[in-house]
Amino acid sequence: MYILSLYKIKTIVKKKYPFPRPSYFNDGMIMISLNYKDESNALGEVNFYSGSFDEVIRISKNIFSLIKKSAPSKIDLSKTYILLKKTEKNLFCLSSCIAAFSQAINSLKIRDGKNILKEKKIISTYASGGMIFENQSSEFFIEEALKFKDKKFFGWKFRPPFPKNFQNHKLRMLNPPDFDEKKLIKISEKIRFKVGNKFNLMLDFGCRINNLKKYQYIADGLQDLNFLFIEEPVKRNLTLYKKIKSINKRMILAGGEHVFFFKEAKEWIMSKDIDYLQFDVNSLSFDKIIKLKQIFKKLDKIFIPHSWTSPIITSISLSLLKIFKQKKNLIERNIFISPYEKLFKTKGYKFSNGSYVIEKKNQSKS
Repeated sequence: MYILSLYKIKTIVKKKYPFPRPSYFNDGMIMISLNYKDESNALGEVNFYSGSFDEVIRISKNIFSLIKKSAPSKIDLSKTYILLKKTEKNLFCLSSCIAAFSQAINSLKIRDGKNILKEKKIISTYASGGMIFENQSSEFFIEEALKFKDKKFFGWKFRPPFPKNFQNHKLRMLNPPDFDEKKLIKISEKIRFKVGNKFNLMLDFGCRINNLKKYQYIADGLQDLNFLFIEEPVKRNLTLYKKIKSINKRMILAGGEHVFFFKEAKEWIMSKDIDYLQFDVNSLSFDKIIKLKQIFKKLDKIFIPHSWTSPIITSISLSLLKIFKQKKNLIERNIFISPYEKLFKTKGYKFSNGSYVIEKKNQSKS
């Protein structure tokens, strides 16, 4: 009934970019493919940093053995996860593989007509870019912000400049590089002046603020610049978020892209100190995020999918936003062209005038 394939996609030669670029450009991506009834393939993306390719192969085979005799509408991946976690050591990889299967199965359900995406929807989109090295001019930031303002994006997100020895995402999370907070505030002031007060700005710190004194300086410097939010200012710890919220209650905080497990996701949503939750559908599955919808609504929290890698993730993230129907439906768009972009075809959405437009059906295929 099904055919399972797994792919590790990677460039043959690592490219040296003149600016910092997303780690997966060189590190690669891991995909699962489900072919059902000899139709076109439905794809799912595994979080590249959740485990080795060998682990992904082993876990995916175990998942496949439990679902291969069921029609897409009959598959219960929650039960599959519960069964496999009893013996699986790498639960991060298990959760990510489940998430990838969830993406593919959701796509198959859509093709069978068992979906609820039956009308067009426009989703506000912010440009996610703003990556330069410390020795490069901040004028790049200003030019980029103005460019995406002119393209009618909802807003623009940037990062503090990176050191020249730019490491991959996993290594940066283990030892987040420091930065000059005084220069960052000056850059932020310049950008706000150039784009005006109505264009939305966001700052992604990547957990790089390493002490509370530094955070206070930054929060005080940013609080009158009308940023929509600041993302992952400190390490991924709810106790730390509570401390920094008490330092400056005006700062709007975002985080959660690292979450793999349902229980942890609930804890992050229920925290009074975080306003925007950015779960990633290649770590936390589509089905689990759907189950969190009512908690989001009850606590008046906003879900912004962490949509940074492939069109598969974009497609499933847009599906979630269509289902959530939030008062502020918002998604990011990676402005950097991936070396793998042409490997994917997408149906169900397009990008026009700075926003994603969801068509009546929404899917990704190879």
